[in-house]
Amino acid sequence: REGEALFTVAKDPARPFVVTAGAVTVTAVGTAFAVRRAGDGVRVSVTEGVVEVRAGSRPVRLAAGEAGNFDAGRAPELSTPGPEALARALAWREGRLELDGEPLQAAVAEINRHNRRPVRVADPALAAMPLYGAFRTNDPLGFARTVGASLGVAVVEDDDAIRIGTPPAG
Repeated sequence: REGEALFTVAKDPARPFVVTAGAVTVTAVGTAFAVRRAGDGVRVSVTEGVVEVRAGSRPVRLAAGEAGNFDAGRAPELSTPGPEALARALAWREGRLELDGEPLQAAVAEINRHNRRPVRVADPALAAMPLYGAFRTNDPLGFARTVGASLGVAVVEDDDAIRIGTPPAG
C-alpha cells in the first residue's frame, strides 16, 4: 500500500518478476530496481538492467540509471538522475537520509517514514528551506537538533512529537 522496497532479480526469462503498487505494474527480468509508493504515486528507480512499467495502457521501459514518477491519471515523469542521485535516493537501505537541497518538509516526511515519534515543522515558513547533509534515519531527535541548529530555530520535544521551529518557552 505504501513504502519502498529494493529488488535484485535473478535472470529467468521464463519467470518474469512483477511488482504491483496501486495501479502501477513493474516487470523485470535480471535487474535491480526500487519501487516507492506514496499515496497514488509510484517512483521506480533502476540501478541495473531494464524494467517495463505499466501505469495505464502504454508501457514505459526504464534502463539502469533512469527513474520515473508514475500516477495512473497522468503522463509519467521520466528522468536520468545520475549515479550520485540514485545512491542518495537508495541510502535508506543503509539507514541514511542524504539530502542535496531537498526542502525541509520532504526531509521530515522521509525521517517520519522510519520512526514512531514524528518530527513536525511548527513554523510553516521553514518548510521550504533547502537542506544539505546526511542523517541517520533512526535518529529523529538528532536530525531535528541538527536542522534546528543550522536554521537557528528552537527544537522542542514532547511525548507526541519533535517540533522544529517552536519558539522557546518563556
